[in-house]
Amino acid sequence: MKNNFFRLWACILSLVFAISLAPLMEGCGLAAVRGVHSATTADRRVASAVVLDRLIQLNSKSIANSILHSRGHVEVTVYNGLVLLTGQIPSHEDKIRVERALSRGKNVRRMVSGLIVAPETTIMQRADDSALTSVVKADICQLQKRFSSIISVVTENGVVYLIGIVTKEEAKMVYSRVRGIPGVKNVVEVFQIVSQDIADLLDRNYSENFSKNEDVPVD
Repeated sequence: MKNNFFRLWACILSLVFAISLAPLMEGCGLAAVRGVHSATTADRRVASAVVLDRLIQLNSKSIANSILHSRGHVEVTVYNGLVLLTGQIPSHEDKIRVERALSRGKNVRRMVSGLIVAPETTIMQRADDSALTSVVKADICQLQKRFSSIISVVTENGVVYLIGIVTKEEAKMVYSRVRGIPGVKNVVEVFQIVSQDIADLLDRNYSENFSKNEDVPVD
């Protein structure tokens, strides 16, 4: 119940902040407002990977909840089979159990844990994290509009995690930009690095799929 209350207020506060950022996101927020369609086409994952990631996320959250029984605060982010864990957990033993169980989950290719043994963050800390995530997204979008589609941002207690399929040059560019944003305590890169040729191929596949979808009449 307490966790649900925290999440509700954090969402409300972050929504208010996101609205205030709308002018900064002009031209960058198109992918965000496309909802599910955007999720399956606007990044460098194939559509089937997006669906599989969602299933992994749901399964991982279920496993974590069965271990912790509402103790602690664990967030699960999945991108192309990579599972990122963030949050606070009550004991070292619980941390080991959660990490071990989730790393063995079906279709999990790799796991990165940012879990720490500490009291749960407060509602204001979570609202600050949501606000900082919005700032980071707006900032990297100003760097290159397409980054809002190919890079996911997760913030936990001021630590910013960057996730996506990018080239070395893109990773360096984004990392350098984000670490200079006020309020960012640390930047953790959880990128899948690919060559420029592979990145171009994935982008072409997206462009072709998007063009096909645009040609399909909508009732």
